[in-house]
Amino acid sequence: MPINFPHIDSFQHFDTIDSTNSEAQRFIQKHPGKNAIIIADAQTAGRGRLRREWHSPGGKGLWWSLVLGQPEWIPPNHELLSLYAGIVTGMVLSEWTAAPVKQKWPNDLYIGDKKICGILIERKWLGNLPGSAIIGIGINLLQSPEDFAPEMRETATSLIQQPLLKEINRPDMLAAMIDIFFKNWDLLKSPETLIQRWQCDALWLDEIVEIRNENQSFSGKFRGLNKSGHALIETVAGVKIVVDGEFSLRKSG
Repeated sequence: MPINFPHIDSFQHFDTIDSTNSEAQRFIQKHPGKNAIIIADAQTAGRGRLRREWHSPGGKGLWWSLVLGQPEWIPPNHELLSLYAGIVTGMVLSEWTAAPVKQKWPNDLYIGDKKICGILIERKWLGNLPGSAIIGIGINLLQSPEDFAPEMRETATSLIQQPLLKEINRPDMLAAMIDIFFKNWDLLKSPETLIQRWQCDALWLDEIVEIRNENQSFSGKFRGLNKSGHALIETVAGVKIVVDGEFSLRKSG
């Protein structure tokens, strides 16, 4: 794995670890104010949103976390960081496959109707301001359908199952992600442009979706995002703003 990246103070590679995001939290405690890359060949306790398990078998994916601790790299509109990470990841995946990569709100990437990548943002706060941010990204690369648990085979996919434009190489993909991430940073300074960019590849835009969260469950037409990155759902009672929740496409019939 490469170890020299602009803007990165520390590069840490593990054969196996509990979770790259957990290690990133430990790194922040020991090295505040530093940027770092934490990557692992396998995770034994990888996790996604809502504390769900993220399956991370050895050598089958790109399991890594980016620590943003340097003050100049903490975005003022940090709530858009997940969308930005999704855009960057989509750009990189499109260098490897001709299959359209779609953004599923709030933090997943899909090819077709199956998930190929999940993103988990975690923050450490200093008063009312984020003192650091962790961007955890898990990309399925080399799994065959049989590598997924039976209950996941209808909903998960990997890069190797797509039409490829070039050979899958984890170090090259990581280098591309870091390069694109920092080169496009100004996109975070223009929320309207970022939202427009995300919506160009939005999954289920203008389709009827079902939304579930801790407080409610309802359906409506997905009309995109507001300037804060929250979902706009058109219902018979008007447009609802959804801050957090689970999206699924409403089945006909």
